[in-house]
Amino acid sequence: GGRAAGDAVAFHDGRAVSVALFAAHVRDLAARLPDTTEVINLCEDRYLFTVGFAAALSVGATTLLPSGRNNAAVHDLKQAHAGAPAVGDRLDAFVDVAVGAVPGSEAGSPTLAYPAALRAAVLHTSGSTGVPTSHAKCWGSLVQGARIAAQRFRPSPGSTLVATVPPQHMYGLEASIMLALQSGCVMASGQPMFPDDVRRALEAVPGPRVLVTTPVHLRAIMESAVAFPAVDWVLSSTAPLDAGLAERSEARFDAPVYEIYGSTETGAMATRRTAREARWHPLPGFVFEQHDGRWWASAPHLDQAMPLGDLLEMNDDGSFALAGRQAELIKIAGKRAALGELNRRLLAVDGVVDGVFYAADPGESGSVRRLAAFVVAPERTEREIIEALRRELDPVFLPRPLVRLPSLPRNEAGKLPRRELDALAAKHLSRR
Repeated sequence: GGRAAGDAVAFHDGRAVSVALFAAHVRDLAARLPDTTEVINLCEDRYLFTVGFAAALSVGATTLLPSGRNNAAVHDLKQAHAGAPAVGDRLDAFVDVAVGAVPGSEAGSPTLAYPAALRAAVLHTSGSTGVPTSHAKCWGSLVQGARIAAQRFRPSPGSTLVATVPPQHMYGLEASIMLALQSGCVMASGQPMFPDDVRRALEAVPGPRVLVTTPVHLRAIMESAVAFPAVDWVLSSTAPLDAGLAERSEARFDAPVYEIYGSTETGAMATRRTAREARWHPLPGFVFEQHDGRWWASAPHLDQAMPLGDLLEMNDDGSFALAGRQAELIKIAGKRAALGELNRRLLAVDGVVDGVFYAADPGESGSVRRLAAFVVAPERTEREIIEALRRELDPVFLPRPLVRLPSLPRNEAGKLPRRELDALAAKHLSRR
């Protein structure tokens, strides 16, 4: 992204990494890769992930990204792509080539350039609506997606991006890696999880700082008493951000909190400042159209128009509201509701730290007999939560039962895979 050889591209192990040193690390790894057209990237460190990604691009190989960090997801990917070497920053049974930040020579060319048509990565959806599916991205599309995001957010030159999300998912790849590479920002290599880790990660890098995170992490931050250093702005995605949580987050960080609407298939499509507005504003180039009752998104950098799982309400000025997910519209006793809206009401209940409504597989028309809910609320009783919901919801949508749990099985991107919810249901609902 138009940097000089000596400019920082990342903070790794407490030190700034220059463009020239990054290029040297990439060349070192590229030289150690076997002759291959595909590389599996298992690096957890964000900077080393980027070295692995760029090294694969340097040899014209596609990076394959697992749907999760669990052994089963990695094992399935290795089985499906038997010849593909796995690069990683931890030595385990899955890693074939170790990625390290060895102090290579910075003498070579600091320029890394790749053809726009190169099939850069294959990502997997989170599986929050069913089985994970794979989607290929070419280099030019990833670059353009990052550039239009930079156009919208206009990060201060040299801002450091600290991200709580993994680089293997589309949001993490776009917002913490591609945005850094294409906008002159600097990536912090860690992936802090808990509020105190986030504080330390922010304190470890110079300002201006940007926090790239999710509603799950923001909720945990609001529940904590941790004091944070100054951030320029906060970015949230992967799950709907409640306006109340957005307001509290803005007050806590004394900075704007922006939300991204996107998908694995399309990348980021629209943004909003959630504390101030409900409407989404499309990113430059994105067009939304309805055909045969379904909404489609298209943009110059996407190969084709992509079908959306959401129902949109368009405004004359091009902005839009989300009216629920097509697959999440449910019907009980002739009455309709969107699961996303029910979840929003549940999470807004005072004392609820995390929660989700659960509908066993709805029929063709979205009909279900009743709803259950899984809730994390250490300070609240089942009755108190139900009473709070009764004030907000039609009685047919009250959860029967409401199951209190110590935590929900969210993945590292903050999403709840459908199979994990089905497993919870099998464990807790079958006995009732």
